[in-house]
Amino acid sequence: MVRDLFIDPEEILNETREIESEAANLALKLSLLSQKIKYIFSKIKSLPSVESAEEYFDLLESIQAVLASIVFKYGIGLSDSLHKFVQEFDNLDHDKTYLFQQIKSGKYSSAL
Repeated sequence: MVRDLFIDPEEILNETREIESEAANLALKLSLLSQKIKYIFSKIKSLPSVESAEEYFDLLESIQAVLASIVFKYGIGLSDSLHKFVQEFDNLDHDKTYLFQQIKSGKYSSAL
């Protein structure tokens, strides 16, 4: 058994179990978020114009900002599909019309 004032094996094991639990929780939440993004894409796909999809794009922009923070500020990896979403929706203000057309064409219906 390790005997050190600064190393408590039981505390380290508890911390690692807690980290594992939090990682599993984060993975589940990211999976659910991916499903919600797909649903938002399906709602956008049913709309006639980019203007009518503005509220959905605002929501996607908020999601993208949080995911970008997770990746770039905290260094936490995302699935390939969520990482692609972060990259492709990074400049939403300038690319909104293009992204609307891509969603309408079905490119993003199963991308996540």
